[in-house]
Amino acid sequence: MNPSFAVNPYIRQFIDNLRRQYPHLWWPKFLFHYADVLNIVRVLEEGTLYCRRLAKEKGLLETDSAGKDVISNTEPWLFDYARLYFRPRTPPLWHVEGFKSSDNSQIAHCPIPVYLLFDSQKVLSIPEVKYSNGNLASPTSDVFERTEDLPGLDFVNIYHDTYLPSDEPEKKDKIIKQRCAEVIVHELLPLDDHLSWIVCRSYAERETLLNLLDLSLRRKYARITKVVSQCFHCNAHYVEKVILHERRIELTFVNSAARNQFKYKYLFRSGTGTIEKGYNKPMTRFEWNNPPGNYILTLFINDHIAFKGRYQHLAVPF
Repeated sequence: MNPSFAVNPYIRQFIDNLRRQYPHLWWPKFLFHYADVLNIVRVLEEGTLYCRRLAKEKGLLETDSAGKDVISNTEPWLFDYARLYFRPRTPPLWHVEGFKSSDNSQIAHCPIPVYLLFDSQKVLSIPEVKYSNGNLASPTSDVFERTEDLPGLDFVNIYHDTYLPSDEPEKKDKIIKQRCAEVIVHELLPLDDHLSWIVCRSYAERETLLNLLDLSLRRKYARITKVVSQCFHCNAHYVEKVILHERRIELTFVNSAARNQFKYKYLFRSGTGTIEKGYNKPMTRFEWNNPPGNYILTLFINDHIAFKGRYQHLAVPF
């Protein structure tokens, strides 16, 4: 696949019409792929979003956010396609987003979801791209290949973003299904010329993503990595903000309800060595009298990375 091909004029017109039809939404400009931060790091390192089959063959699935029931209901041919959504905050993300309590640690989960936003005009112009009117793990979803079929998708339901009608179960099920409408690309999707933005849930998670990359990739992707919490459900436990000072650290957590049981491991690395501290509750402040100099804080929740940040002391000349 040549990443430099021209945008299909029909697709350009289609997206322009969508943007006029939904002037309050920026979603039509992009197609969305989410994965756990560890998987996103691998995608950025590879420079390519691979289909599930190739990602598994290459050992790139650090965290699997697809449940066994979803995998068993998915037609095998779909494992040869990279999959994206027409919108963020999809129903599947609702079920897997965030850190789960330790008694649920074996279920499918996506502790730190990160979105890759791809240019919709460019991706939909890829030859032989396919799309659906619902989640492709559902046998009731239809797959389309002709660009002329795109306007036939029900974008009223795909972009539906208000309360679901609980008193109308059939309508509710239809909306949920169509919120999961997908775009699929055979085998792989190169990031160059297609990736527009990388979106994180919190500033702490943005910092974590960038600190998991090597310096060259950090410089490459920092300018297009931003925080848009509205892309996420924010319905589970995670780290919202971390402030690193010379003599103290301050952390802010979200949804740290007492009924959930989590294991927290804090690693402090500096020139003097590594200190590890374990807790059964979130510690929001650390202080010390003797500054350690430059240091790295890494936090794990239930053995999955939750934050990584660096403090560098800058000497100010007088």
